[in-house]
Amino acid sequence: MTYLVDHSSLGFCWWDLVALLVLVGVIVVFIVKTRQQKKLIQELENEISSLSAEEVVEKEE
Repeated sequence: MTYLVDHSSLGFCWWDLVALLVLVGVIVVFIVKTRQQKKLIQELENEISSLSAEEVVEKEE
């Protein structure tokens, strides 16, 4: 039975585990960076809208 596991196409080597860990790490970093980018975009949009509102108020006065 061990011969079948060792020589089948479904067998894994230890490099597969390393590659899987690297893949999981890349996915986690991607998710974190995406969330940070969305927060930054939201903050900048809020800042732009507040600056625009201040300009409108100043022009009316």
